[in-house]
Amino acid sequence: MASTLIGGLGLAAPAVAQDGAADDRIIVTGSRIGRSELTSVSPITVVGQDDLNVQAVRTLEDFADQITFAPGGETNSRVNNGSGGQATISLRGLGPQRTLILINGRRATPSNTGGYTDLNTIPVSLIGRVEVLRDGASTIYGSDAIAGVVNIITRDDVEGMELFAQYDVTGEGDGQIYRYGATFGRSFDGGRFTANLEYFDRGTIRQGDRPFSACPWAEVGGQLICGGSGTAYPGQIFASGPGVVAGINGGGGVILDPATNTLRAFTPADGYNFAARSYMVTPMEVYSGFFDAEYDVLSSDRFGDVTAFGEFMFAQRSSQQQMAPVGTFWFPLVPAFHPNNPTGEDVFVARRLAELDSGRFFTQDASSWRGVFGFEGTLPAGIFWDTSLSYGRYVDARVIDGQANPIRAAEVLCNDPASLAAGSCQTPANLIWDPFRTDTLTDTIANYFLVRHSPVSRQSRLSFQANLSGDLGGLQLPGGPIGWAVGYERRRDTGEFIPDGAAQIGQIYFVSGNSTQGETTSSEFYGEVRLPILSGVEFAELLAFELSARSSSYDVTGTNVNSSFDANTYAIKGEWAPSDQVRVRASFSTGFRAPSIGELFAPQAQTAVQYTDPCTNYGTSGANATVVANCQADGLPPTFTLTSTQASGVVGGNPNLQPEESEGFTVGVVFTPSGTPILEDFTFSADYFSFEVTDAVGSADVNTIVSSCYNSANFSDPLCSLIAGPGYTGVTGSPLAAPYPGPGGARRSAVGVVAGVLLTNANLSTYETSGVDFSIDYSGPTFDIFNSTAQFVAGVDVTYLESFAYQVLPGGATFEYAGTFAQDPFTTTPSSFPEISALLRMGVVSDNWQFNYVGRYIDEVVDFSSNPANISNTAERVMYHDIQAAYDFVDSGVGLTFGVRNLADETPPYVSNNDDMNTINQTYDTAGRYFYGRVTLRR
Repeated sequence: MASTLIGGLGLAAPAVAQDGAADDRIIVTGSRIGRSELTSVSPITVVGQDDLNVQAVRTLEDFADQITFAPGGETNSRVNNGSGGQATISLRGLGPQRTLILINGRRATPSNTGGYTDLNTIPVSLIGRVEVLRDGASTIYGSDAIAGVVNIITRDDVEGMELFAQYDVTGEGDGQIYRYGATFGRSFDGGRFTANLEYFDRGTIRQGDRPFSACPWAEVGGQLICGGSGTAYPGQIFASGPGVVAGINGGGGVILDPATNTLRAFTPADGYNFAARSYMVTPMEVYSGFFDAEYDVLSSDRFGDVTAFGEFMFAQRSSQQQMAPVGTFWFPLVPAFHPNNPTGEDVFVARRLAELDSGRFFTQDASSWRGVFGFEGTLPAGIFWDTSLSYGRYVDARVIDGQANPIRAAEVLCNDPASLAAGSCQTPANLIWDPFRTDTLTDTIANYFLVRHSPVSRQSRLSFQANLSGDLGGLQLPGGPIGWAVGYERRRDTGEFIPDGAAQIGQIYFVSGNSTQGETTSSEFYGEVRLPILSGVEFAELLAFELSARSSSYDVTGTNVNSSFDANTYAIKGEWAPSDQVRVRASFSTGFRAPSIGELFAPQAQTAVQYTDPCTNYGTSGANATVVANCQADGLPPTFTLTSTQASGVVGGNPNLQPEESEGFTVGVVFTPSGTPILEDFTFSADYFSFEVTDAVGSADVNTIVSSCYNSANFSDPLCSLIAGPGYTGVTGSPLAAPYPGPGGARRSAVGVVAGVLLTNANLSTYETSGVDFSIDYSGPTFDIFNSTAQFVAGVDVTYLESFAYQVLPGGATFEYAGTFAQDPFTTTPSSFPEISALLRMGVVSDNWQFNYVGRYIDEVVDFSSNPANISNTAERVMYHDIQAAYDFVDSGVGLTFGVRNLADETPPYVSNNDDMNTINQTYDTAGRYFYGRVTLRR
């Protein structure tokens, strides 16, 4: 029942069996050398289908949430702003682009120009087991396998038909999940096949449906009040120069009070509650299918054995996100002659289009398919071989409603060129919009200047690979025959992201009209050898080393770019078993990651990122003298506060990127006692890990840039050069925003936030992470209970994160994230890096019933950018409790399962520095208690 850590002691757990090979030949993820027992020098976690069911894994997103060695940010259903309906996994917190996803040992199809795979397109009912290699594996698999490998092994043991239906619902009666699936398989003389169909439908939960997220909290005077966005309703007004408006709030924002129809200072309570309409859990519907087969086409003493095999899988995903209605995030000028301008002055207005019932909808219709065909076999000399050709394609057609057209937006606000030249509004009266008051946006005006954006993303992967493996026959070492494997792989990846016509001619605010298009082609050779030095002698039940190397050559083609680069990697591994109860293992490997098409060729685009401003109430917050001086240089008062805490930035690609490089080191011990009946099925393992990634592709996060800059004398830190200011030319060809009044206004927009933060890609960063993985698996003696024979089983996985160090620029400061929540370098949103993460599993299992408990623990984390003025700089430790009961009616083939996730209905912790939902939504369970039931029929 419990997930099994392969400790290299021939544990009775599954591994990847070479298709068509001899029954006793095993291929373990991380090596292509066949072996006769389940051993691995590298640490591997194996989670079988029964484990996935016990842990109530509905999609692989749930699996990514539960493993203990994936801190930091991940895209999942709790990400409403920017998920695109996809789910990812980030081993060691190094980003999904540094985690390689395999399906039956071969690369999955990329789901975006970032090069990583959408886990939502892989149905759980298809999975026989998941093998997670917690070590670098670039020498075996090539690029991307820096932090580890997730190898999804599909079911091949189905005889007959299996049907299931599952229903999930929260304790609040929302977020319904419907799952239906059918699996059919058959073995016959010389072959077998398996077919699988699954349907998945997840309903919506809105942020307004939970008290903790119903309103974005604002902190005023040490108290929490319902706040929101400074792009408000009615609009927040800013002066364009000295005058009446500038004098009302010391240059800060003002508002036309709806009750009194007079101008007054804007307060946090006037912020727009963007949470009420936003999704907390995003809806998704997925149809998927899979078919694989193998058939023995030749069995000859002279030519050996040959087996043909093939796979085909498809998935159709429809997903949606909903955010609050669009606002005038570009802070447009409303001239004094605008007929509804109550100020008599030229002013800037940040207004939310709250009259729109629908808000902003982001819809994705993604289709994915992948086919594999190949042959494998055995030569008479005992050499195993396989060759395969695979092709996959992913198409994501998107629709984004409620976007603003810049030309027509200018016309409805009377700041278009014709009106400005005439000194009076030249727009027809029925199209003039009053942004100073509520209920003024008519359907006619909205339909005139709001547009739909319909981009499409297409990815493809064509791969050919050939492998040979065996041993050197009569040439042996004292420990046994020398194993070897060699192979070749050629791969072509293409990717593109095409905006629609309106974006291409610059007719949508904040949307780049430039396409992302590119292609990478690689040719790679690898070799691997296993040297069994000793076996079966005193103090050396086993002593062996494994050596591997890989040479890769890449060609890159894109818009006005044609380049190439090479990468060479190697690995050295060793294992020593002084007895049959103890095994020590260690590995050192180098790795690389080729930059993705998106990292190379993505056009520049504007973005808004949540951040902590060091100047907030700097007069009373305890800020140091350097910060105080710099805030004063920006012309900010000591009581400075923000009505919006989203900095405007610019993201984009870089065609001159080079491969990332990495080094990984692991050392561990596995203990499996024998001779004591009660501990006969007990395994303990501990593995120390250390990874370093250099020349990492990425960008500095906003908090790091702002904090480092404002903590340096006279803005002297090199990161200050990445704050280009509101005058930086954005993708519309115009400045990002109007400058904030004051001598230092070049760094801040009209609402006071830092603006023009350059977040474009470069080979500039270094990551170093280290820690220890602990694992215990136990199956106790059997006992009689309820007229059946049962067994107690338990397992616990614990990861201690010793360090997660992030250096943004060479020679710059190194930031330690372990034990904190910080802006994840991949997602650019606050994410947790807890020192301790744990997964506990316990159960009593009999032949036809079982009761299981799963506990998930996340340690306390402290805000990396803590501000003494914040109410909450700490996310307290959280423990989730899940229970499940199952019963099989053996004679009828019917199985029933009932369970509860998050039994205690734990509420996610509030933190001041959050990006959404008042918490760290990528880390914590936001839906609350979930009930579920499943019925299974086997024939």
